[in-house]
Amino acid sequence: MANVSVAAEWQLLYNRYYRKPEIYQMRWKHVDLSRNKVACASFGGPIAVIRDDSKIVQLYAESALRKLRIFNSAGVLLSETVWKHPGGRLIGMSWSDDQTLISIVQDGTIYRYNIHAELIQPNVTMGKECFEQNVVECVFWGNGVVCLTEGGQLFCISISRR
Repeated sequence: MANVSVAAEWQLLYNRYYRKPEIYQMRWKHVDLSRNKVACASFGGPIAVIRDDSKIVQLYAESALRKLRIFNSAGVLLSETVWKHPGGRLIGMSWSDDQTLISIVQDGTIYRYNIHAELIQPNVTMGKECFEQNVVECVFWGNGVVCLTEGGQLFCISISRR
């Protein structure tokens, strides 16, 4: 066994040293984050995981149906549901300030889920112009999102529970 210096665990950040010890291992099994889209809530909140349909991946023994899975911060599965929404490819997802999972698909439709993977109705849309041009990128903030379309236009919407 190779001797490892205790100092090797410490990282310099500006003018101070910090270390990040592993407190526990994640409890999830067979979750490869490189094959999935992941949304982590702030302050150790839930983690949403769904297979990334923009990547070519081998399915191994899993179903071809995509599942939205929600874990707690220790990797324990809290809930899951089958992703069966029209509107094209999933562009992005994030947790809002009130712990609502916001997900945006290519046609600008916004689907919202609670922590139990239950769909919150009604669905929200970014509008007709966004639908016609397709969303290519999105950035989330607090309780809102800004989307960039193929035409180079930006659309911004505030999302709150109704």
